[in-house]
Amino acid sequence: DNQEELAYDVHWRRAALGTDKELHRLFLESETCRSHFNGKIGRKLFVSAKCKCIRQRKPSECDCKICSVVHVNLPIWNRARANWRAHHAQTKGACTCYICADPLLTELWLRMSKSMRDLETVLLPCGKVPYAQYTAPVLVHTAPTAPPATAAVNNANPSAMPSPPPLPATSLLSPAAADVVRKPRRARAVARRAARRQEVAAAEAAPAASVPRGLPPSEQPVALLVSPLAPPPLQPQANVHAQTGMPLESKVFELHYQLCCNGKCVSKSGGSVASSRRCPNRDALERRYCGWVNSFPTPCPIDADETELITYHAWQAMLRKRGDDGGPDHYAEELVPIRATRAHFMAAFQGFVTTYFAHIWECRMMRQGLKMFEANKDGVTASKLTDYAAQCPLQRMHTATCATKMMINNGVTVVGYLPRTVSVEVKKGGIVRLERRRQQDVVVIYGIFSAAYKPSAVTYNIQAEDIDSILKYGRSIHGEAFLNGKRLPGGMYHGVLPVAEIVHTEGDGESVLLAITDADAAVPLFPEYAR
Repeated sequence: DNQEELAYDVHWRRAALGTDKELHRLFLESETCRSHFNGKIGRKLFVSAKCKCIRQRKPSECDCKICSVVHVNLPIWNRARANWRAHHAQTKGACTCYICADPLLTELWLRMSKSMRDLETVLLPCGKVPYAQYTAPVLVHTAPTAPPATAAVNNANPSAMPSPPPLPATSLLSPAAADVVRKPRRARAVARRAARRQEVAAAEAAPAASVPRGLPPSEQPVALLVSPLAPPPLQPQANVHAQTGMPLESKVFELHYQLCCNGKCVSKSGGSVASSRRCPNRDALERRYCGWVNSFPTPCPIDADETELITYHAWQAMLRKRGDDGGPDHYAEELVPIRATRAHFMAAFQGFVTTYFAHIWECRMMRQGLKMFEANKDGVTASKLTDYAAQCPLQRMHTATCATKMMINNGVTVVGYLPRTVSVEVKKGGIVRLERRRQQDVVVIYGIFSAAYKPSAVTYNIQAEDIDSILKYGRSIHGEAFLNGKRLPGGMYHGVLPVAEIVHTEGDGESVLLAITDADAAVPLFPEYAR
């Protein structure tokens, strides 16, 4: 915020892949729960403390076809198979297949339907390996390793150090001072917080006039990264930043091998995979390789019965509208229930999972690649993320009775530029500390055009050219651009601006003057843009 305080950490995942019960169970098994809560925390307390951004997906939100069929059908399979095995044991006796005959395979076969994490753990036994080249270092402030010079002199002669004065009686103090005496811990925390605020203000105000914005951390002067009130930087070390002396704290990015997710386990002997690419976790495993076919060549006969039926879900093209005058019919993909045998479901679900593993590896690697790009972006580069929102009606100032509103497409683009490193206060576990964080200027641009034109690469490229021109020159090339109620210069089409109109607001009944005018001159947002 404006006070350079970090209220929360921005994270990518917002849709919970499981229920609150499943998330609570996974948290109890984590190292964080064991180290901070002794492995015990109630579900109600956990749910109340969970980030509000992490929630179940709403039906109105778009679905990934590859991920949704696995997320929807896995709980269906898990709920049904318990009754399958109990009914089979009562009517036909115990199963004697190769899975049920081996206690380890039986435990793994039943475990992999409990959650998405269990599915990955069972079918990708090689586990995750670190990708050091995809790990971005983070600069943080730490306590100084050497005390100040004055403290060193006092330590040399302890007798010369003055003793702290005794605390006065609370009855002789004012109510505010007495409260500080009664709560010295609180007073010290308030004093430390005020000192940190002064440190942040001095660090950010001093170099602003002489240092260009947007330089990466490796090219910024030491004054930008070290507060004037902080001790001098340490000597360069192997795990210490060369300029600031701050340690490079990084969370190593880990992911499965791509071949393992594609069903070609790197630890499987023979074939085209060299033995040098065997997974380092291979020694701890027993005769199991990644992939559904490698782990379970054939499913258990109980789950793949040819006579018993089950209802699962799959994407199918459903008729939406018949073609007019002999034209083609219009179909749309929908997730519909399908009634089929267990054998048919197992064959379909195996294909869903195989495609899902290859897809999710690419998604996670692409997401980490975006993080690496943002962490290493220089001062003359801008990053653009564009997505077309759902079609929405155009709300005009006046709408006739029973009139059909015009539908529009909205291409939302988030642009980030001028990265820099700033000091922020981070509060974790009741302790406030100063950290260096990566920040940048962000602008959101809405590209609106008629729904009669289908969004495509052509519309995106036109919008991207206008965005680049607005950032660098403050003027558009193709369409009309508006910023803070002002129409920017440029563009191939200039419509007549509406006459200023008085609009009555709801509630208090006040009137405001609504007017859109032309900008006096082009004001570029990012003139350093290298385009």
